[in-house]
Amino acid sequence: MIRLTLKIGLGLALIRWQGVYKDVEAHWLRCATLDGVLLPTAQEAAEQKANQAEQEAVQAKQEAVQAKQEAVQAKQRAAQLAEKLRALGVNPDEI
Repeated sequence: MIRLTLKIGLGLALIRWQGVYKDVEAHWLRCATLDGVLLPTAQEAAEQKANQAEQEAVQAKQEAVQAKQEAVQAKQRAAQLAEKLRALGVNPDEI
């Protein structure tokens, strides 16, 4: 990447960037922070949002599986406690 920086009064810079934009490989001027971090194009931003949404969906699915496992464990523990109470002569349904 060749850097040709032109500072803009908005705290941004224009950087000469070589890459693909709208299916065209060329040298482009791209907006960047003054530290040289490129601002994403609309397509890049959409891809980032899609990736983030996909990661959040995977995480939500994992949390749902974990919650289901915890519910099963709680149900098993409740059944064990009820059985112990019955063994002691206490009807857990009457407590």
